[in-house]
Amino acid sequence: MGAMADAADQDKYYISTNNLIEGMDKEDYPAYSDLVVKGSYDRGVQTQYGGYEGKKLSAAFQSTVLGDKGSDCGTNKTLRIEITEGNKNLFLYRYINTRGSKKLTELNSENIDNYIGKMVSMRSPLFCKADNLCNKCAGNLYYQLKIKNVGLLFYKVGSRIMQLSMKAFHDSTIQLKEIEIEKYIT
Repeated sequence: MGAMADAADQDKYYISTNNLIEGMDKEDYPAYSDLVVKGSYDRGVQTQYGGYEGKKLSAAFQSTVLGDKGSDCGTNKTLRIEITEGNKNLFLYRYINTRGSKKLTELNSENIDNYIGKMVSMRSPLFCKADNLCNKCAGNLYYQLKIKNVGLLFYKVGSRIMQLSMKAFHDSTIQLKEIEIEKYIT
């Protein structure tokens, strides 16, 4: 089984040299019992946490709706984002300010590869000044999907939080990472 966190003190670990197929020694019983209790406890608490976070998000954003297609609040605030091969699909149909121009450019499948490896100034709902989210800050994806009440989509974020928290209790391994300390010392 290997290293298991001590249920009473998360800074302590118990090392089991046996596995369930070979059988446990009598000394292993408390650690394995703690593991079972911890799994059940985490399942209940983490599910509760994820569900609560989802309800808060839904309540906070349920009235968030899009403005008319083509609307623009005129904000000059943007997010600085680096477009990478790994994240480019997250930003499709969003608008960026192009350098040297006040014109907004929509990122789409035809032009997004031109921006890979570059920092862009992206319009964002965070900075929208309109009563309803304007088209230029929200992007075109919601309009293409014919979704007007975008706030109702936040239940998906809460659902994802709950899924991740529930997945966490299935993993009782102890994670070790190797770091290069020289990078962090000035």
